[in-house]
Amino acid sequence: MSLINTSLVISSSHWKGKISNVNPRVIGSYSVDENQYVNSLKNMKYLRLPEPGSELDLNVGFETYQIPKKSGKKIDHILKFITSNPEIVKLPTNHPDKGKRAILPDVVCQRGLLSTVMMTPFHNYRTSDLYDGWTILAMKFRGTLYFWWDDTWKTHEDQDVQKTMYYGQKFRHLITTENPNESKDITSPVTKDDFFVTLTCNMGNQNVLYSGEILGVESNTTVDVDADITKSSLKLIEMHIKRSGINEAGLKRNKYLAWWCKTFLMKIETIYVGKRTAEGILQDIEPLAVKDIPEMTKQFWTDGGCLKFCEAFLDTVKDLMKDVDDPNTIYEFSYYPKNSNCIQYKVHSERSQYSFLPEWYIDFIDQL
Repeated sequence: MSLINTSLVISSSHWKGKISNVNPRVIGSYSVDENQYVNSLKNMKYLRLPEPGSELDLNVGFETYQIPKKSGKKIDHILKFITSNPEIVKLPTNHPDKGKRAILPDVVCQRGLLSTVMMTPFHNYRTSDLYDGWTILAMKFRGTLYFWWDDTWKTHEDQDVQKTMYYGQKFRHLITTENPNESKDITSPVTKDDFFVTLTCNMGNQNVLYSGEILGVESNTTVDVDADITKSSLKLIEMHIKRSGINEAGLKRNKYLAWWCKTFLMKIETIYVGKRTAEGILQDIEPLAVKDIPEMTKQFWTDGGCLKFCEAFLDTVKDLMKDVDDPNTIYEFSYYPKNSNCIQYKVHSERSQYSFLPEWYIDFIDQL
């Protein structure tokens, strides 16, 4: 099956302009325990900064750390959110598209997929040591587009690279706790307790429903595990770590681009940035206001350009698939700039290993 180029231009100079009215809005949350969906705040963590001047060794626990395995569940968890909260997404009985569609969103996907597309015109894939492009699968069922992507980064056998990645995991682990009034023991092992928030936003004329991992929240009090996050005063936060003395231009070109795309979509206002030595000693933690990032990095990329490209990509897919409505017809989009400077696609027209919408979800939608 041959690859076909789309008409999208992958050029940073082509994607400029002011930020559009995307308006991300939190509509719910869930936890994931051992790859199982849990409809509660069970895995939510609270920010708990160490005492000023503390120098913490991020190497602690590295020798026994096991890299978590991928779940292989594709977009099952966000689909579970939809089936667990049908009142949020169900199409009203008087909606003009009733019969053609089953749910309100035009698009359902992961936050990581959206931010990856947003970064595409500006990210320097040729020098990235984590990934060199992307593959995205799309299908349409009952009027809604569903997207899935494989977010596996390049694997590294080099221990120094693995240790650098561990530093980020250890940093996030150390400054978050199950209780906002309790500190974390530096010797406690890094665990993978995932907490997700689900949002909707507007990408052009399309309403998008997506979920993304939240590393922590700011709150002076503990929130009940069964609380409705949309009715709470919790502040969602993000955390990253950087090495002291690193080239700031390179950081702003790629890292800040990824940080902004992720946090903007998740309605996060503050990133807590840890500074470490080359040997993995945490020296300082500084807050970074997400709203300030585009001005700091405007010589490398623009927030409006990121959003306009994402809108254009979604519009292109919508147009290509306007006559498709079959969970077994999969469009495979790929962008690997070392091979081609175009987004390419091919079509899988029958159920195969590329199919990603589970039968239990198809049955649920058919009953709406």
